[in-house]
Amino acid sequence: MRMNSLQMQAFGPFPGAQAVDFDELGADGLFLISGPTGAGKTTILDALAFGLYGTVPGARSDAEDYRSHYADPDTPTYVEVEFTAQARRWRVRRSPRYMRPKKRGTGMTEAKATAELSVFNPESGHWDGIGRTVSEVQAEINRVLGLKAAQFMQIVLLPQGEFARFLRADPIEREPILRRLFNTEHFTDLESILEARARQARAALDAVSQERQTLMRQAQGSCGEDLPIPTAAHPSVADVDAVLGAAVSVVRERIDVFTEVLQSARTRSADAEAAADAAAARQADREKLTQLRSRQEAYATSADERARLSQLQRQAIKAESVAPYGREADRAVREQEAAEKHHTAALTAFSTELSALPRQPETTSAEHIVQAAGDGQRAAASIATHLTRVADLTRERTDLQQKQTAAAGRVAELEEKAAAQDAALDELNARLETRSDVQREYDRLLRALEAAAIRQQRGDEITAAEQQRDKQQEALKDRQAEESAAKDTYARIRSTRLAGIAAELAAELTSGHACSVCGATEHPAPAKPTDDTVTKSDEDAALNAWTQAQNATNTARSTLAESRARITALTRSLDELAGEDAAVSLAELTQARDTAAQTLRELDQARRERDELQQKRVALEQQQASAREDAQTSATQLSAVGGQLKQLDDVVSGDQAAALHPFGFETPDTSAAAEECAAQLQRLRNAGETLIQAQTKREDTAAESAERRDAFETALTEAGFTDRNDYQEARQIDKTGVDSALRAAADEAARIAELTSQDWYSPACADTASDEELIDSVAVTAEQRTTAASDAEHLGQLLAVHRHDAADLVQLRERFLHTAAEVEAEVAQRRGDVALDGIVRATSADNLHRLPLSSYALLSLFVEVAHNASERLQTMSGGRFTLIHDLSLHRREKRAGLGLQVLDTFTDEPRDPRSLSGGETFMASLALALGLADTVAAAAGGIRLDSLFIDEGFGSLDPDALAQVLEVLDELRAGGRCVGVISHVQSMLQSIPQQLRIERSPTGSTITHRSSPGG
Repeated sequence: MRMNSLQMQAFGPFPGAQAVDFDELGADGLFLISGPTGAGKTTILDALAFGLYGTVPGARSDAEDYRSHYADPDTPTYVEVEFTAQARRWRVRRSPRYMRPKKRGTGMTEAKATAELSVFNPESGHWDGIGRTVSEVQAEINRVLGLKAAQFMQIVLLPQGEFARFLRADPIEREPILRRLFNTEHFTDLESILEARARQARAALDAVSQERQTLMRQAQGSCGEDLPIPTAAHPSVADVDAVLGAAVSVVRERIDVFTEVLQSARTRSADAEAAADAAAARQADREKLTQLRSRQEAYATSADERARLSQLQRQAIKAESVAPYGREADRAVREQEAAEKHHTAALTAFSTELSALPRQPETTSAEHIVQAAGDGQRAAASIATHLTRVADLTRERTDLQQKQTAAAGRVAELEEKAAAQDAALDELNARLETRSDVQREYDRLLRALEAAAIRQQRGDEITAAEQQRDKQQEALKDRQAEESAAKDTYARIRSTRLAGIAAELAAELTSGHACSVCGATEHPAPAKPTDDTVTKSDEDAALNAWTQAQNATNTARSTLAESRARITALTRSLDELAGEDAAVSLAELTQARDTAAQTLRELDQARRERDELQQKRVALEQQQASAREDAQTSATQLSAVGGQLKQLDDVVSGDQAAALHPFGFETPDTSAAAEECAAQLQRLRNAGETLIQAQTKREDTAAESAERRDAFETALTEAGFTDRNDYQEARQIDKTGVDSALRAAADEAARIAELTSQDWYSPACADTASDEELIDSVAVTAEQRTTAASDAEHLGQLLAVHRHDAADLVQLRERFLHTAAEVEAEVAQRRGDVALDGIVRATSADNLHRLPLSSYALLSLFVEVAHNASERLQTMSGGRFTLIHDLSLHRREKRAGLGLQVLDTFTDEPRDPRSLSGGETFMASLALALGLADTVAAAAGGIRLDSLFIDEGFGSLDPDALAQVLEVLDELRAGGRCVGVISHVQSMLQSIPQQLRIERSPTGSTITHRSSPGG
C-alpha cells in the first residue's frame, strides 16, 4: 500500500486548497515535513487518516472539528487521497460534517458527512465509481487496505509520543492496545463461540438426562407400580431400558387378569339383556291388545253412519254423469251472447270507416265493398312506393351532378399539380448532375489533408529528433571528458604502481619462504610502502574504469549517429510528401474539405428529395386516373337515373289511379298522401272482413245453443232427477270426503282382521297377569340389564386403557432404543465441546499454562514484535541496546508475558524502559513502532506497506544517534518504502533533500514543496 497524493481544502489550519504529490515528494524514498510549531505538520497525517477512515489519530479525534477556522464560509471542506493497493490506483474523497451558509435565506445549516470512492480503469482512462455512501466506502477501504483505522494509525502513521508511552507502559496497559492492533477479536470471538457451544452442550446433556428421567417416571406412572429408578444424575441407556422393560411386564400381567374378568361380565350382561327384552315384549303385547279392543268397539258403533255415506255416494255419482251435458249447455249460451256483442261492435266499426270516406260507394254489400277496398289499398301502396323511389332518384340525380362537377375540378387541380412537380424534378436533376465532380474534389481534399497531417507529424518528429540529437551531443562531450579523465587516472596509477613495485613484492614476502626476486629465505630489510602506494587491484580498478568510460563514449557516439541518421531519414520522407497542396495550410485544406462535405450533404439531400418527389409523381398519376374514372362514372350514373325517373312518371299516371276513384280519392302527388290513402282503405277492408266473420259466428252459435239445451234436459230425465234443483243439490255433495270416509272404514275393518290373525294375539289374550305386574317386571329386568352392561363396559374401558398403556410403553421403549445410539454419539460430542471450551478458555486443568487462546495468540505476536524491534534498535544504538521479552509476572497482572526490558551491553544488565534517556527512549520507541508495524502487516495477511510517516522525536538525539537512526530510515527506503519524517531539527533539514515546508501566517497555513541542497 502506497500513498500517491493528497488534496485538501478548508481542513485544519489550511483555509484554501492544498495539494501534496507523494510520488514526486518520495522519489528518493525519504522526505521531510518541516515547519514551525502549530503550523500544521501533523495535520498532513490527520488528513490522510481522515480521508481513508473518517477520523484522526489520538485525542484529536474526539473534537470532530475538522473544518478550518480560517476558511471562507462558502468554501467547502474536503480531503481527497489517492493511493495504490492490490496493484490498482484508488481515489477517496471525503467531507466532514460542518456548518455552511444556507442556499436560500440567511443563517447556517449543517452539511452532512459524505464519502466517495473510485478506482482507475486503465483501459478506459477513467475513474469508475465504487461507493457513494460513508458505510459503502469504509467497508471497501477496509477490504482493500486490509487494515482498520487503529492499525493504520499505529503502523503507517507513527504519532507523537504514543510509542514512547507504549514502551514505558505496564504490561497490563499494553494488552488492550495490542488486542486492538492485532485484531485478536477473532480469537476472543472463537472463545465466545466455544463458550456458547459448551453452554449449549451442557444444556443438551442436561436435557438428555432430564428426558431419560422423565421417561422412567412416565413408565412408572403408566404401570402404577413403585419401580426401582436409578439415582444417577446422568442415567445410562441400560438404566432406562431396565425400567421401561419392567413397566411393560407389569402392565402385560395386569392385562391378562382383566381379560378373564371382562369375559364373565359380558356373559352376565347378555343374560340380563334377554330377560329385559322378554318382559318388554309381554308389556308391548298387552298394550296392543288393549288398543285393538278399543278399535273393535268403535267400528261396531259406526254402522248407521256408513249406510248414510253410501246413499250420498250414489247420488253424487248420478250427478257426475249428468254434469258434462250441463256444462256444454252453459258454454253454448255464453258463446251465443259473445257472438251477438261482437257482431254489434263490428257493424259499428264498419259504419264508422264508411263515413270517413270522401264519397260513399254505390253498393251496400259488405263483400263488394271489401273487395273494392282491397284493390284500392294495393293501388295506393304501389303509388306510394313509386313516389318514394322518384324522390330518392331525384336526390341521387342532384348528388351525381355535384360529384360530376367536383370530379371535373379535381382533374383540373391534379393536372396543375403534376405540371409543378415536373418542373421541380427538372430542377433537382440539373443540380444532381454536378455531384460526381464535387465527390472527386472531396476525395482529393481528403488525400491532401492526410498528406498534410503526415507532413506536420514528420516536422514534429524532426524537431524532437534534433532536440534529442543536441542532448546526445552534449552527452558525448561529457563521456569523452570522462574517458580522458579515466585514461589520465589509469596512466597515473600505473606509473605510481611501477614505481612502488618493490614495496608490493615485499608485502608478499613470508618468513621461511624464498623471495621471488633473489631467492633468499630471510628478509632482513623489506621495502616499505609509501603513502601513495597503489596495488594491483587499484590498477585493475582504474583500467576497468577507463574501459567502462571508453564503452560509454562509444555508446554515446553510436546513439548520436543513430539520431543523425533518423533526422536524415525523416527529412527525406518529408521532402517526398511535397505535392501540389504542399503550400496550402492545414486549416485551409480543412475548410475546403468541410465545404465540399457540406455540398455533398446538400446534394444527397437533393437526391432524396428527387426520389421522394418521383414517388409522389407516380402517386399523382394514379390519382389523376382515379379522378378521370370518377368523372366518367358520375356521368354514366346520371344518365341511368334520368331514364328511371321517366319510367316512374308513366307508371304513377296510369291505371293504378283509377282504383281509387270509387271511394272519392284523387290521384296522390306525394308518397305520404298515397300511404295515408292506402292505410284508410286497409282499415275499411279490415272492418268489412271483421263484420262478415261476426255475422257468420252469430248464426252458428244460436243453432248450437238450442241443440245443447235439448241434450241436457234429456240427460236429467234419464238420471232420475225430477228437475234442475234436484240435480243442483246432488252436485253440492262432497263426494271426495264421502269416498275418503268410506275407504277409511273399510281400511279399519281390514286392519282389525289382520291384527287378530297375528302370532301375538292368542298369547296376549291368554296372559292373566295384571298390568301392574307387567310394569314391575319390565322395570326390574331393565335395571338388571343396565347394571350388567355398565359393569362390562367399565371393565372393557379399563382393559383398553391397560392395553393402550402397554402399547405406549412398548413404543416408548422401541423409540428410545432406536435413537439411543445417535443420542449417545451426540452426548459424546457435547462432552467434547465442554472439554474443548475448558482448554481454550483456561477453565480446565488440561490447560497447563492457564492461558486462554486469545492471550496465547497475543503473547506469540508480542514475541515477534520484540524480536523485530530488537533488530532495529541494535542498528540504531550501534549494537548497545537490545529489546528483550519479559515473562515475569508484574503487579496487578493475572498473567505474565507482555513485559519489555532493554538489555544494555555496556553493563550486561536488563533495564526498565522508563530508565532510558530521552534520545534512548526515542530510538527504542521508533524501533518498537517499526517492529510492531512489520508484525501487524504480516499478521494482516502479508500486507506490503510502502508508505511510512514518523512524527517528531528526533530532537532528542545526539548527532551520532541521529545518524544511526537515519541509517535505519535509509534501510527502510532501500526496501522500497517511502518514508516521511516530521521534524524541525536543523541537521535533518540539511540531511534530507526532499522537503514539504509548512508556512504559518495570520490567515492560515500553506504547503510548499522544496528541494534542499543538503546531504
